[in-house]
Amino acid sequence: MKWKACFLVSLLLSAVAPMANANSVPITFSPESVRAAMRPLDLDSETDYPRPIQDYFSYYGLDTPSVVHWFGTYRSESCTLGTHKFRADNLAAHVFRPANPRGTLLVIHGYLDHAGIMKNVIHLGLDSGFTVAAIDLPGHGLSSGPRSSIQDFSQYGYAIGHFLDQYGKSLPRPLILVGHSTGCSAIIEYLNIYKKDLNVDRVILCAPLVHPISWAGLRILGILLGWSPCAWPRCHAILSSDTAWQRKYYQDPLEGKTAPVRWLSAMVTWNKRLEHYPLFHTPVCVIQGKKDSAVDWRYNLPALKRRFNSVTIHLIDNGGHQLMNESEPVKSLVLGYIGAELSAGAKAGTGK
Repeated sequence: MKWKACFLVSLLLSAVAPMANANSVPITFSPESVRAAMRPLDLDSETDYPRPIQDYFSYYGLDTPSVVHWFGTYRSESCTLGTHKFRADNLAAHVFRPANPRGTLLVIHGYLDHAGIMKNVIHLGLDSGFTVAAIDLPGHGLSSGPRSSIQDFSQYGYAIGHFLDQYGKSLPRPLILVGHSTGCSAIIEYLNIYKKDLNVDRVILCAPLVHPISWAGLRILGILLGWSPCAWPRCHAILSSDTAWQRKYYQDPLEGKTAPVRWLSAMVTWNKRLEHYPLFHTPVCVIQGKKDSAVDWRYNLPALKRRFNSVTIHLIDNGGHQLMNESEPVKSLVLGYIGAELSAGAKAGTGK
């Protein structure tokens, strides 16, 4: 029975998006060596890193000699939600600090991704004069936890909260959060969990996940097979029109290779809970591509309007799901919208 269920999931997910051709791209760092060399994140420490970590920075374009760059792990403590007790995780995090920062931009990646995928947003934040922080969510990238899986989406929210609990006092205000896809869901969870003690000035949601494409079928699978340990092989959809970027993306050694049914079940549970969340008053900017093959944006945009009382929406005709990694001119348009939000946030912050 279990193998039949796993086969059904794999078949359905394979039908959601076509496979894309991927040619060989050299891998110039070792994830295992990076993990072995990682130390707890300390914003008072020196930033002289061993060769495996330097190679990791170079591979993803995260080597930034003109700014201070701290990298390491932080502890996302165990927590309890209802009858569920969630394990503690050691999560990977970066903090980039330019001279005289205008504020802080916290960057949250999407499902199966990691901080390195958000390189263009990280550099935009630095070019805009912001301190930039970026984390790998539980089960992603260089962070610990079951690969690409989660018991409940609140764990993503706590990952953000625990980072800000430990390092927030060292980060300049205003604080702006930017997420991509599931990273947007993580931000919404954070806003709900920490609503009584919230210090976020502005939120930017890129290709936000509420419902994915093929929601009706996936919802049924999540309900019926949530108990199952099986996972389906990742389907490499056409997520960006930048073919050179996609070739590297498909062979990225830190990308998730399978999608567990348990994660799908957690997403279904989160959707039920989302409808009962309070109205959020933090200003939010939503950037969404009309050619997105991963999320059901026609459903998601009205759903987000019901949760936020101040929403600005930018629809991009030729934008795919990986908006920040699109080909030109889409990428510049997306980064321009994000840059405008950073400028507005910095200007508003000086008036406080």
